[in-house]
Amino acid sequence: MITADVKTDTSLLHRLEQRAIATCEKLLDLCGASNAIAVELQIKFHAAIADIEHVTIESLTAEHGAFLVDEGWLRISEEPVARLLAFVLEETRGLAATSPRTIFPDEVPELLERVFVDYVLHELRHRTQGVGEYATVGQLKEAAGPMAMAELDIFADRDAAFAYAALYADGDGRAEFLTSFKEALFLSSAYFFRVFPPSADRPDKLARAIAVLLMAARLADRDLDEPFVERDDLPLDAPLFATLSTAKNELVIYKAEPSKELLAVAKDCNGDAVSELVADVRDGDFDSALEKSVTLLNRLNLL
Repeated sequence: MITADVKTDTSLLHRLEQRAIATCEKLLDLCGASNAIAVELQIKFHAAIADIEHVTIESLTAEHGAFLVDEGWLRISEEPVARLLAFVLEETRGLAATSPRTIFPDEVPELLERVFVDYVLHELRHRTQGVGEYATVGQLKEAAGPMAMAELDIFADRDAAFAYAALYADGDGRAEFLTSFKEALFLSSAYFFRVFPPSADRPDKLARAIAVLLMAARLADRDLDEPFVERDDLPLDAPLFATLSTAKNELVIYKAEPSKELLAVAKDCNGDAVSELVADVRDGDFDSALEKSVTLLNRLNLL
């Protein structure tokens, strides 16, 4: 039985710890395959997980941030995990009350595990980005500004979704992979950005959320059960990066890999409704923000 007080539900915490170590083990196996997905996983995750033998969710001091890896132990801070999972539980209960067929009770534990795995993958990606230690994050922001960390967070969000797709895809095809990739991106707008909302006075935080929404928007209206075509120069799982102008009425969109490439500049004066998109993100209306992201990318020919 899962209780609302996630911190005191030892059976749930143990289950999540077991899922985390199983995730690391499976991801290591996937890194050893001989395909393009494995190559990317090898670069971005192998060194982040190769030394992890045990996982525990526990109280960490502020100086350790969200996680700590020490002598084979991945120690995950319980406070953000508890906040995240408690929110998921409240959301699913609300959905069950308004639409009983939306989610079944026996599906809730799996949902909690998937949300947790996506969260952990994001944090582990920071190790291979060079910001695995919390103190380094502060040094980076001080030296290069908050947008430097936001950029790494955006790519960690996308790469976590990529690894999530490799882990959970229901088959070996491209459609199955993209279906799981899409699911992981939607977890961000459904849960992560609601629990850890971007501040209205932080363009870096707003840009991070918008970048994830733009990546999700490229898949939002696609029926992956039907034949589909991807652009050779912009596949549907391409990492996108965005920056906002100081006035928050202009948005610059880049493709991040294999090298940084400018894709478009959106402006209110061109009818792109950048300010409205920012307002939706600031107000936590991510459903509307996603719709605006689809409209924007369609106008810019980036879908």
